[in-house]
Parts: sequence; structure tokens; C-alpha cells
Amino acid sequence: MKTENIIEKNKCTGCMACKNICHKNAILIVEDENGFQYPKIKKEKCINCGMCVRICPVINKL
Repeated sequence: MKTENIIEKNKCTGCMACKNICHKNAILIVEDENGFQYPKIKKEKCINCGMCVRICPVINKL
């Protein structure tokens, strides 16, 4: 499975807004060695609608 980051892991807050807004269930939540959960985009399910990027409070500094 090919995955891609929405933003750099060290900038992600783990809010899961991207996962909650994705209507195609294309956001996979992975856990690093410290237990931090962050999103990755499942490329085969993603339709490139951009909703995950538009909702991200880090990217958009809401």
C-alpha cells in the first residue's frame, strides 16, 4: 500500500480532522515508536479532493 504524508509528522498535532473529513476513507492512522498517532494518505483510495489539506489546522493556521 502506497502512503503519503499530509504534513510532516513532527508538525502534526494528531487532531484527526483530516481523517474525520475524508469521505473516501483514504486516511490511515499510524502509530510511531513513541505512541504518537498521525495520518497517512492511502494513495489508492485518495481522489485528490484536498479536503484533508483544507481542514488541517497546522497547514491553515486556524
